[in-house]
Amino acid sequence: MAEKGQMAGERTNGRRKDKWQEKGQMAGERINGRRKDKWQEKGQMAGERTNGRRKDKWQEKGQMAGERTNGRRKDKWQEKGQMAGERTNGRRKDKWQEKG
Repeated sequence: MAEKGQMAGERTNGRRKDKWQEKGQMAGERINGRRKDKWQEKGQMAGERTNGRRKDKWQEKGQMAGERTNGRRKDKWQEKGQMAGERTNGRRKDKWQEKG
């Protein structure tokens, strides 16, 4: 059994220690089983990544299409509100006030 360990790489928690170490050196240092350089390179090419999404993607979108709040256009409902009466709970505040 000990010979097996020496032939096939020192075992840690039942897995070959050198296996992921070699992989890590070939294919980028591993963090949590994923390639560290993979998202780093991608990040440099396609915008810095935050939480697995392109940070600049929504930033650029935000600048083009209004600042984003919670994934929606902040200016969208603000503009609507100014055009169509101040919004309360998603409905026109002046609508029911005029009716009332």
